[in-house]
Formats: sequence, structure tokens, C-alpha cells
Amino acid sequence: MAAAIDLDASCEHPQHPWSAADSTTDDRYRAVVHLYAPEDHPDTPVPSGLSVRELWECPVQYAELARKGLENLEDWRVMRGGEDWED
Repeated sequence: MAAAIDLDASCEHPQHPWSAADSTTDDRYRAVVHLYAPEDHPDTPVPSGLSVRELWECPVQYAELARKGLENLEDWRVMRGGEDWED
């Protein structure tokens, strides 16, 4: 799935929600639930200007998410002793 995302995407936005939220799982979770139900989850770690759906759906936002996901998978792979695993 991540291989289908253009990791070199570009846009005119200066920042995106995922990079604006702290890198903790809790902060990122709160940012996502705020996106889908802002009235139920008003306390978001993402500044209100970065809460708009356009930024969440930006190709660069997807590229950021994909890069981070691929880094996490690689870290897990190395941690499990698989640095020489076949791709």
C-alpha cells in the first residue's frame, strides 16, 4: 500500500497536521478524532489552522505518513534481527 504513494509529492502548504502534532500516539490519535468529530473532541494537538480536511488529504500529508510508516517497519525489522531479510 505504501508503495503506491508518491513519496516525492510536493505542495504549497507550509505544514501538515501529522507533522504539527507531537509524535506521541496519544497526540496523533487526538488529532485524527478531532478531524472526524471536532465537536466531540475539541482538544486537539493540531493548531486549528491545520485541522482542515484539505491538509489531511494533501498528497504530501500522505507521503509523510507513508515515510513514517516505512521507517517504523524498517525499525521493527531490524529490531527483530531481520536486517538481511528478503524484501
